[in-house]
Amino acid sequence: MLDDPVRRRPGVELAVVREALRRQVEERPGGIEVTVRVRRDRLDLFARLMVPYLPNSSRTTARARG
Repeated sequence: MLDDPVRRRPGVELAVVREALRRQVEERPGGIEVTVRVRRDRLDLFARLMVPYLPNSSRTTARARG
């Protein structure tokens, strides 16, 4: 922390900057695609822990069982 006061550039409105940052965060594409390798002896544990957080979890569970 500095004792120096914060100075905004002329013409910059905090509300406008905040709104632009909010839109960037909320409107960005969601999710990423990930490929995971799991040892066969840990597959059941992985499925129990992670499937609730994955899209298409019923498909993932079926693949995990196979």
